[in-house]
Amino acid sequence: MQSIGHAIIGDEFYDKDILPENNRLLLHAYRLEFHHPFTQAWVKFVSPCPF
Repeated sequence: MQSIGHAIIGDEFYDKDILPENNRLLLHAYRLEFHHPFTQAWVKFVSPCPF
């Protein structure tokens, strides 16, 4: 992600300047959609950004 200008916050391997206070990776998906592996139903999860 860093190579396209969207580093993952807390990824000290690629960008040591963006470490959060809690010193962990901060990767958030607003929306996930996929076929459930057992039921084959299309499932969708939406979670607004927590910060």
